[in-house]
Amino acid sequence: MWHDGYLGHVPDAPHAHRGLADFRLRVPLRVGRTTVAADGLRLTGFAVLHDDEIERMYCTGARGTGVADALPRHGKHMVAPWYEHVVAAR
Repeated sequence: MWHDGYLGHVPDAPHAHRGLADFRLRVPLRVGRTTVAADGLRLTGFAVLHDDEIERMYCTGARGTGVADALPRHGKHMVAPWYEHVVAAR
């Protein structure tokens, strides 16, 4: 999954740390800080918080639904307690 979006866009070094084994180690630690967007049973996106930042965000097949706007807005709300002023990147 990771390789599809980043191959050719980031240096080669991180690819060694983005395999299934790495995924299985990181995911259980972040489940409680993950927001999932769905259309019925179909996943349309997710945002993962780590400490005081949105570490991962993914959105697909949700054009026109508002998911791409809602996930960063929700993430901004979740990290706000760490900052006096939070600015969402556009």
